[in-house]
Amino acid sequence: MSQTDHAKTQVRHVIVAYLESQNPRYVFGVPGSYILGFYDAVLASDLEPILTKHEQGAAIMADAYAKIAGTLSCCCGTAGPGATNLLTGVGNAYMGSQPVFVFTGQVPTSYFGKGALQEGTGLGRSVDQQRIYSALTKFTARLTDPAQVEPTMRKALEAALSGRPGPVLLWEREKVMSVAMLPWSNPAASYLNFLAFLPRSPDRRAQ
Repeated sequence: MSQTDHAKTQVRHVIVAYLESQNPRYVFGVPGSYILGFYDAVLASDLEPILTKHEQGAAIMADAYAKIAGTLSCCCGTAGPGATNLLTGVGNAYMGSQPVFVFTGQVPTSYFGKGALQEGTGLGRSVDQQRIYSALTKFTARLTDPAQVEPTMRKALEAALSGRPGPVLLWEREKVMSVAMLPWSNPAASYLNFLAFLPRSPDRRAQ
């Protein structure tokens, strides 16, 4: 995480700091209104956002990067169709046992079940993005409590990188991403050492 005033550290900065601990280098994706806070945190970090023409390309690039670099990779898309567009690449990562962190947004809770543009809650006739992703990821979670951001990120990264690696999904509303986190200290160095000792499968392709 680059030099950030901890008095202004928000949930989005904590998420990105945990990602930085695994040195994914790039974040592949397409910006959208429900993930702009995430992009702001990425731009304030040492990660480099790569804009793709379509979310499917972002997920496929993240899958390929994880395979070639041998490290965690990251892709993102906005709520609803942005999330579903990522699925083909996420499915590739799941079948190929590649650790890909997927981040998507969601509409405000006041819009849930009302057929809002890009709603992906599963209420009414909207797409249930968490249920869809549960079949293609090792871990999927909606962050509702800002106090749970660190435990949730730890679970997500541990799931992605331990045993037989694979993709994980975290999604949340923009409002939660902007909640201040105090007190908080950058976990990158100690957490990187912790994850280095997680048991991993010796050959992903053989499983």
